[in-house]
Amino acid sequence: MRELLKQLATRKAELIALGDVLRDTEAQYKRGLLDIGRYTQLQQHYRARRYALIEQVGTLLTDAGLGALAEVLESVGERSSEEVGAALRAWAGREVQADRLLERIAGDWDDPAVLIISLAITVLREQAQPSPPTQGEPQIDPGAELEAQIRQAYQIVREYERELSLTSDPQTKARYRRRIEKQWALVDDWLDQYRRLCERLGRPPAEDVQQIIELRCR
Repeated sequence: MRELLKQLATRKAELIALGDVLRDTEAQYKRGLLDIGRYTQLQQHYRARRYALIEQVGTLLTDAGLGALAEVLESVGERSSEEVGAALRAWAGREVQADRLLERIAGDWDDPAVLIISLAITVLREQAQPSPPTQGEPQIDPGAELEAQIRQAYQIVREYERELSLTSDPQTKARYRRRIEKQWALVDDWLDQYRRLCERLGRPPAEDVQQIIELRCR
């Protein structure tokens, strides 16, 4: 379950970053910084990446027993936001955490795919919660949520850094740098909490999170 949540969080971060890149590409085109040929090429490339990510998430959800939610995800490009919202409300109403899920659906959301992944993570985390433990039963990992937050923010940083290297527009570069700084601030705060938690529990950090810690200590 932990690995599944990690994969979903990673793809959610990639979709968030990709959405920002799509909007920036459109803004550059409207400002005359991209010709129609280059703009069309980039849009097709980014949308192909988005479709691939959605397909990967659909497979993960189906394998996790969330086939109904996967069906809504796969129909996102064919439905209006209102139709997607209605389908999600119908799905959420059948879940144990209906009130919490419906509250999320009722909030503001730009990308239905990102919302669907968030809903799936909520359901799967609840499923991973053990019953009140008796002696000898394993406790849920208190650092799992911090690890997921760190991984997601770091994935967004990497995506922004990649796009920063591909653009020559000063305004776009400045915008990406601001976003990278914002994500690093989040990562640093969560890393500090995570390090203190690991010290208190007397355990080493997860291998990939330790690599991020070492990167920030250089």
